[in-house]
Amino acid sequence: MSARTRPTCKVAARTPGFTNPTTHTPLLIAMHPHTENIPVSPPKPTAVAPRAITRTFPVIVPDPTCAAGTFPPSSADTDAVRHTYGAFTASPASFAAADAHHRAAHPASCTCCTCPCTPLPMVWTLCVPVPSPEHATLRSLEYMLSYGTAHASGSATLQTDVLLVTRTLRAGVTLAGTDSALDACYWSDDAHSVAGGPRMVRHEAALRLASTLGIASGDADGEWARYVENTRMAPNVRVGAGALVYLLLHVNEYPTPQILRTLDVRVSATWQRKEVELEARAEEERKAKMEKAEQAKEAEAKRAREEEERRERAEAKAAREEERAARKEERQERALAQKAREEDRQERAAAQRARDEAMKKAEAEALKSARVGQSASAAVQEKINETLDKHGMDRCPQGYTWREESWGFICNGGSHRITHEQLAKK
Repeated sequence: MSARTRPTCKVAARTPGFTNPTTHTPLLIAMHPHTENIPVSPPKPTAVAPRAITRTFPVIVPDPTCAAGTFPPSSADTDAVRHTYGAFTASPASFAAADAHHRAAHPASCTCCTCPCTPLPMVWTLCVPVPSPEHATLRSLEYMLSYGTAHASGSATLQTDVLLVTRTLRAGVTLAGTDSALDACYWSDDAHSVAGGPRMVRHEAALRLASTLGIASGDADGEWARYVENTRMAPNVRVGAGALVYLLLHVNEYPTPQILRTLDVRVSATWQRKEVELEARAEEERKAKMEKAEQAKEAEAKRAREEEERRERAEAKAAREEERAARKEERQERALAQKAREEDRQERAAAQRARDEAMKKAEAEALKSARVGQSASAAVQEKINETLDKHGMDRCPQGYTWREESWGFICNGGSHRITHEQLAKK
């Protein structure tokens, strides 16, 4: 027999969550802030799927203090974080009872190595319990498994589930239909449990935290084929009293009488005590309150500063407006004073001009009065004669001289006259 191995597994995507009992499709886990720890007994398997029941699984309590996928922080308290382990290593006796039960259930199947009959499908499950402290939060879980076969006919389908249940399951390898507690966790459907399809969880009886589907190719010629899986998850859920955690490996294969198997499974879980979790949550709440109070204080101080700045800006604006109004009033007062001075100057100038004119007129009148009855000068005599000729007025035919009067000039004969206005006319 050759000892070489070859990888022949195809691993499908993990689908953590509940399953729909009517459509057999995976659903995401919906965690709610409040749950009730009320144990629920799984219903008896029936040929027809029962009506969907609205019920909260009793062991799940959400934990918002730690993001999923984050390994729990270290703590000085050695009991704050606990680690539990589970393992299974196959031996020939591990599958002897299952193989015997399978041969007894199918007596027509082949028992010789030369018969060309087609092997019948065999469905078996490995159940590995994961120790879980009471009222602790499951921070992370990691498992590794390696399953190898030789002298297997056809491909085998494998499904790995991590379940939370409220009743004890039988540990080790069991044949399909031999553990009623295990069967109650899944919907009874021969098309899925026997023909190699995925198994759908009853959400009233169990909560599936993770699931992985894979295919391993068999080799009837004695070559070893191996399926290897390594999965790490961070469910971040608190497990209540009476809840149990199991790692389940469902295998649907076509064994021959000469089939050889190797199976090695290791699983570890990290838990955090409820008290530590609550203390951490209380500390987070206290810090959040302090931060909120500090933010409120800073906001109040900022509001006070802004209010003071607004008040100072308003006062400065009012002062500028007042100063601007005072300057404007001062300019107006100066303008009024300048106008009053200008009016006073003009009045004084007008009065002075009136006095000057009156004085000039008085002097002219006095001069005229002094010249009344006197003969005009030769220049005036000549200007009078020119004015008379220019305007076609008659000269004194006797040639008398002109003497000045208050209204003008008259010849000494007394017959010809000319006024100051006529004499001034151009």
